[in-house]
Amino acid sequence: MHSLFPLIKKTKKEEKKVDSIFIEKPQITAIVQFFNKRPYLKTLIDRLHNLPIDEIIIIDDGSEDGSIDDMVALLKRKNDFIIRANDLYEVRMYDRAISMARGEFVVLLQDDDLPPKDVKWIRDAISLFQNDPKLLILGGRDGLIIDIPDTVEKHIDTNYSVKGDFAGRPGVNKYQLIRTPRFNVSNIPFEYVMAINRAPMWIKRKCFMEKIGIDQVFAPFQCDDVDSCIKAWINGYHVGLYSANFTHMGKSGMQIFNKNKISKQAGKNWKIIYERYGDIIQNQTLHNKVKSLNNAL
Repeated sequence: MHSLFPLIKKTKKEEKKVDSIFIEKPQITAIVQFFNKRPYLKTLIDRLHNLPIDEIIIIDDGSEDGSIDDMVALLKRKNDFIIRANDLYEVRMYDRAISMARGEFVVLLQDDDLPPKDVKWIRDAISLFQNDPKLLILGGRDGLIIDIPDTVEKHIDTNYSVKGDFAGRPGVNKYQLIRTPRFNVSNIPFEYVMAINRAPMWIKRKCFMEKIGIDQVFAPFQCDDVDSCIKAWINGYHVGLYSANFTHMGKSGMQIFNKNKISKQAGKNWKIIYERYGDIIQNQTLHNKVKSLNNAL
């Protein structure tokens, strides 16, 4: 198991020996959903290999740009895995990959987000989980405080929009975006939130899969992360946001490959969210839980 504290530089011989060992019980598994982003692949895998991440699972979800050949060449460690799928998207494939993972902690990543070189984002995440045993999901992108959608009748423009810290589409969804945590835990910027946007998205694997999981009703994409977060709160667990400081490497895959599908899929899946949780969102039950924990920080 890798240490999360400053690493001692190893010789090439020592590195080769470590790479040849299969780790039965890894501490951290990184899972990357990947599609047609070949130019970013080597940079991403090299970065993950140089971090204290014991296990890497790359989901090649039907790439047609030769990415799979590069993956075979790059993923040479005993705890490196490739899952080849055919346009099943993230809801189905994250679920499958988490079932395969063995890490105590799993971090869900996407192909256009590059983690920092230093280990702080990993060390901070593990420290936050250790500080709060009920913390089950931790996001490093942005957090959501969800409200009831505005009515269509009051708005001429019914498109999705972001205005300041608020985002949504009349008749579909509405939420406040928390882009930067407003509190601190042991000098780590942190805030409890109702839900987080992937990625990165950390989970405590065993408890997450036993108690929460990823509901396949949201397949192929959109809102499964929101559903898992709200379900975590309902089951007595916590959801938080911290500063991971990832670098965005390019336009998101959704915008490139599925732009015409996003609106319809979002409408369908946000409807499920409000059907399930509309009452506790409207009566502020979830808001109050989150607010109470933040007030105690």
